[in-house]
Amino acid sequence: MIFTPVIYIENKRYTLKSGVRNIWDYATFNNKKIEIHNLSCSGCKKVSAAILIDPQGRILIARRNYGKHKGVWEFPGGKLEGKENPDIAIIREIKEELDIDANYPLLFDISMQGKIVLYSFFLKLTKKDISSTDHDKTKLLYPHEIYRYPLLELDKKVTDHIMEIIKEGYDIKWKHAEDRT
Repeated sequence: MIFTPVIYIENKRYTLKSGVRNIWDYATFNNKKIEIHNLSCSGCKKVSAAILIDPQGRILIARRNYGKHKGVWEFPGGKLEGKENPDIAIIREIKEELDIDANYPLLFDISMQGKIVLYSFFLKLTKKDISSTDHDKTKLLYPHEIYRYPLLELDKKVTDHIMEIIKEGYDIKWKHAEDRT
């Protein structure tokens, strides 16, 4: 699918070293060991978000249809349940919200705002007809087009990071024809 050798944690950019197998135990970035599953934030709400990318490099965003953020656009996702890992949570959430079966989420960004920790993952989007239980609209947009819509603050940060790696020449499109099945 998609591979990015960088990750953002709290607005700091790290380069992923080769050989990292299970980032939920620990990961080494720029020769620093960091634990990313249990960020120290007492009482924080942990949320996973999906950066679902279609074969043309467009990203799915969805408009909330309830609550204080009604009418605001976001990357689909939701809260972690109990001691659930963020990568498991995003697979569960997009199945529940969008009826999309996904595998191999690739962690791209961890951002915090107040008492919210947002884990954002790149995922392949293979489904063409998207409907959501938690949103009244969805759109597939090229990354630079996302800014045209009112976004949640943390999703703006993630979009900034996506644009940064694209400007550096990273391609977020699918790489191989066999990935499109």
